[in-house]
Amino acid sequence: MKRNLLFIGLWSILLLSCNEQPPQSIPQIDLSIEYPEREVYLQDVATVSYLPLETTDEFIFKGYFVDISPEGLASYHRKDGDIFLFDGQGKALLTMNHRGGGPNEYTEVKKVSVDWNKQEIYVLDVKKHILIYDFTGKHVRTIDFQHETRHTDMYPYGANHFILSKEIPEGINAETIRPYRPLLLLSRTDEQVDSLPYIKRENVFMTAYMGEMKGIAQQGILRSFHGETYLNDIASDTIFHLNAKSNQSTPLLTRTPSILAKDDTPYVLTLEGVTPRYIFLKKQIKDHNLEDPNSAKGNRFIAYDRWSQEFFQPIFKNKDNLEQTINNKDLSQCEGEWGSHLVLEAFHLKEALEEESLNGELKNIAERIDEEDNPVVMIMKFHNK
Repeated sequence: MKRNLLFIGLWSILLLSCNEQPPQSIPQIDLSIEYPEREVYLQDVATVSYLPLETTDEFIFKGYFVDISPEGLASYHRKDGDIFLFDGQGKALLTMNHRGGGPNEYTEVKKVSVDWNKQEIYVLDVKKHILIYDFTGKHVRTIDFQHETRHTDMYPYGANHFILSKEIPEGINAETIRPYRPLLLLSRTDEQVDSLPYIKRENVFMTAYMGEMKGIAQQGILRSFHGETYLNDIASDTIFHLNAKSNQSTPLLTRTPSILAKDDTPYVLTLEGVTPRYIFLKKQIKDHNLEDPNSAKGNRFIAYDRWSQEFFQPIFKNKDNLEQTINNKDLSQCEGEWGSHLVLEAFHLKEALEEESLNGELKNIAERIDEEDNPVVMIMKFHNK
């Protein structure tokens, strides 16, 4: 019954993937157009606050955040395997590293997720399992599954599931693939794995090459911002929002020209963030010639303003530091109610303080910290009306 309900509820994903002609009301970005630049003061479109992270001798922050919310902040460093937790006021809660070859250790961290209510940390290992630890760093249990999943593609999906994406059976650099279902729903309770009905029929990948040497860039198909999940398959002309409650998919945005056009389409489109007002996007060259300095000249970070229904290249300004210019490539988005953020290194803030370019709360914080302290997190809660 469970599988049948999932199949019925998510059937719309399959239908939309077969016929990508959404209603005209869905915004469509034209990647052949050069959209204008526009300066926006962050304080005019968002509530901006600053959160200094506590610094201790054992707690030197590194890595990037995967969750920022009133309950707390979570981050990890993929290379070293360090995982950090802070509470909602920036106080250090936990630093742990269980990288190793033991049964309760991870070989390499692919993704980290946190359940603040259950006080559990979920670590997607390079091997086919998820290790679960409590907030003291103690191993609780391990969920095993026999699927090769895409790098970093693991996000909470509803209260009791994770959504993951399965690797292309033929490999990421396969020109032609057999149609398959890449979306997996993993139950946290009974560990059952279901395949959702979305069918991936084409493969598009980004390359970087220099002479005879060629590298393939992985591109995950899942995105999650502020607790919402999105399907961003660069081989598709449509980006979808996935509703974890109703298991329905809704087109968020489409692109033209088609990525599958017969003539060479040079750009891929990736979803970089979603806020109540803006949809952040990246237009990126598909094949990058490292010997040509102009090869990636057309790459652009673009925002869609849902209020004005316009596409533009945003240049964000911070009234607390007028010397600071922020493109949406600098803004980070992640899980949690406070997902929009920017990490401000302490030594940069001290330099800005000496140059007398800081104002307000940010200036007060910079006066109190040392240049070797943990960073200050700039949190932006974008307005919804």
